[in-house]
Amino acid sequence: MTRPSGVTQDRTTEALVLDSLTRRRLVAAMLTLVASAAVGVLAGAMSGRPFVLTATVFAASTLAPAGALAWLLLVAPVTVRPDRNAGDNVEHRWVQVASAGAFTDLLVVMGLGLAVVSVLDVALEAQVVLLALVVLAMGDAAVRYVALERSAR
Repeated sequence: MTRPSGVTQDRTTEALVLDSLTRRRLVAAMLTLVASAAVGVLAGAMSGRPFVLTATVFAASTLAPAGALAWLLLVAPVTVRPDRNAGDNVEHRWVQVASAGAFTDLLVVMGLGLAVVSVLDVALEAQVVLLALVVLAMGDAAVRYVALERSAR
């Protein structure tokens, strides 16, 4: 069998050898499945509800976040190269301006809300208040970003 110059393996051996990126992807996939299954089993064991149903729901719910984390830790370091000039583009500037405006709005809303709650002596659940503030901040930043983008056109 003649080989092109520089090739030291034949095709059958070459097909069995996995490159580094393929190995990283396989390990990330296995880690994803193991982590999701572990969360499912743990949730099923700790819940007072039917084990199979709880374990399945929790495993399915954590599959995407576990996959994203595994990809971020194992695959991204060798496939994604940071842009050295990422801070110089207009979209980055729009995000900064939108975030700063949303933060200012959030501070105003929290201050006014604190004043109203203090004066009226109203008791609110912390989870509801925090959820409302997070939704407000994300929505405000998104609206500001879109407004900046459209004004630049």
